[in-house]
Amino acid sequence: MDPYIILHVEDESSIRRLVKVICAKQFGDQVVVLDATSCNTAMNALRNYPPEDRLHLIITDYHLLGRETGGDLLEAMKRDRRWCATPSILMSSEMLGDICAKHRLIAKSQPYLRKPCSMNNVVWLIRKMLKIPDQQP
Repeated sequence: MDPYIILHVEDESSIRRLVKVICAKQFGDQVVVLDATSCNTAMNALRNYPPEDRLHLIITDYHLLGRETGGDLLEAMKRDRRWCATPSILMSSEMLGDICAKHRLIAKSQPYLRKPCSMNNVVWLIRKMLKIPDQQP
């Protein structure tokens, strides 16, 4: 089976590294994590992503480098026919309701993790979104 591909958008290198390490430990070769540091680099990665390949999940921080936010990225994806059905997880220290008020295309049902969050919660939500069964007895 081909691995699940996740695009993780986060401007803090320590968090990007931690998510990669945790995913490798928890999922092995079932999951490949690509990363981007800003909305712009994420959009460029999506524009250049091979059309024949599937992106299974986007995890994005809300507050990113530059003027654009993870909310801007999710809204752009929802307007793009190729990416509109790609599931996403939004992470932020800001309350989801406040984010929804700023971004009309983000619903309150958006999968969301409030920072700081435990890596167990990150793994649990990735497992849930990708429908990866828990391997523990």
